Amino acid sequence: DFMVGNSLHIAFPFRSKSIYINHHLAHASAAFYASGFNDAAIFVADGYGDPIGEKSYETVMLAKGDGLSIKTLKTISGSVSNYYDMENSLGVFYRLGSLLSGFGMFDEGKTMGLSAYGKPIFYDNVKKFINFKNNTIHINNGDLFDELSKDIKNRDKFEVRANIAATFQKILEEMALHYVNHLYDITKS
Repeated sequence: DFMVGNSLHIAFPFRSKSIYINHHLAHASAAFYASGFNDAAIFVADGYGDPIGEKSYETVMLAKGDGLSIKTLKTISGSVSNYYDMENSLGVFYRLGSLLSGFGMFDEGKTMGLSAYGKPIFYDNVKKFINFKNNTIHINNGDLFDELSKDIKNRDKFEVRANIAATFQKILEEMALHYVNHLYDITKS
C-alpha cells in the first residue's frame, strides 16, 4: 500500500510510501476525473500551489483534460514576501477582500454571501492594483491590502463591509472570466 499526497513525501513515516503530486494537478484531477466529461478545459485558482522557486509559487493553472490524461497548458506564478503579499493569486486576492470586509481567515464563503448586499463602489480603488495583460493577470496583493487597509474608512459598518465584499466579488469574477475565456480560445473546449 502507498499514500498519495502533497506534503506526505517529506513526512516520516510516510516518506517511503508516498508519491508526490502537484497541488494544482490534484485539484484538476479531482474535478476532471469526477466530472464525467471526456474532454474539458480546466481552470485552477486557489491561494497558491506548489513552490517553483525560493519565494515563488504557482497561483493559477490552465489545463486540458482529454480521456484519461490532463495536460498542463499554462501556469501563472507569484512571488511572496508575507502571506498578504502573494502576487497574482486570485485566492489571496479574495481572502484580502474577506479580511477587509471584517471577516477572519478562511471566511471567504461569508464574503461571497455578504457581497449580494453591497455595491462595488470601491471598484476603481481595487482595480488599480490589477493589470490585465493579454493572457495573464498581474495582481499586486501586498500593496492593495496595505493601501486599502488605510484608505477605506468605517469598515465596521455593515454597508461598507458589504460594499467591499461586492467589489472583490465583482473583480474576482472578471479575473476568472479573463482566464476561462483565454482557456477556451486555446482549447476550444
